Amino acid sequence: MTYRIEIPLALSSNQLSFIEAMVNDVYEESEKLFWKKNHQRTSVAHLKKHLKYSELIVAFADEEIAACVVIRNVDASTCIFQMLTANPNYKGKGLGSLMLAEVEEEARRRGAHTMRLELLEPLDQVIQDKVFLDSWYRKVGYAPVKRCSIDDIHQGESENLAIACDVVVYEKAL
Repeated sequence: MTYRIEIPLALSSNQLSFIEAMVNDVYEESEKLFWKKNHQRTSVAHLKKHLKYSELIVAFADEEIAACVVIRNVDASTCIFQMLTANPNYKGKGLGSLMLAEVEEEARRRGAHTMRLELLEPLDQVIQDKVFLDSWYRKVGYAPVKRCSIDDIHQGESENLAIACDVVVYEKAL
């Protein structure tokens, strides 16, 4: 399968709604125990903001949206990626690795020397998806640099949690 990966200048309302649903569905499945009922990971309004600031990277398989990731500058030398999400129709086909390589390359183009990510982890239980992600991120060169409360990074977000969680911050030199 060949993918076209780009930072789109524009997306249709249907494409934005598809990305919103894809991200929210995938995160709901993997983090359903973490959040209070009706928590949404993203919205069309947030996606429009990311689109406006060239922070949304999208993979297309023909014209179908196959994956997305958000990149933001933390400072002049660090970028962070968030919401790395594959369309379930393309899961297990190496798309996550392709998107990770693309977001890291975009960070280099922006002058970053460090890439960061955050992984939400529950305090009192082991979630296999999080164990897998921790292992995968370490395998591709990321290392945990800090563990903190969610409010240390996302002020007030703990109010939306159904269970106690920490955020593990990972970084990788680019």
